[in-house]
Amino acid sequence: MMENEQEKWVNEVMDSLQGMQRAAPPVDLFEAIEARITKPKGKGKIIPMRQIRWSIAIAAVLLLLNVVAIRSYTVNNNNGYASVDFTGNTQLVSDFKIYE
Repeated sequence: MMENEQEKWVNEVMDSLQGMQRAAPPVDLFEAIEARITKPKGKGKIIPMRQIRWSIAIAAVLLLLNVVAIRSYTVNNNNGYASVDFTGNTQLVSDFKIYE
């Protein structure tokens, strides 16, 4: 019964397509695409040297700040947080100065 209803629905949909025309592109579409492909490209965008210098300077400052932050972190690593001493014992808190 279900198969007949589905088959009937398919037939109705297919019958509704009767009399329709195929979609057709505009006549000059192919020529327009070819013209656009073969069109010579202009020069690329020129970036001013001043902008390049600023970008390099900012990147160098960021790199320097990252190096300073990493060095500061490694030097001050023993600041009261968990650490492992040479005997292998884990020390959870090295000082109890809570409000500093």
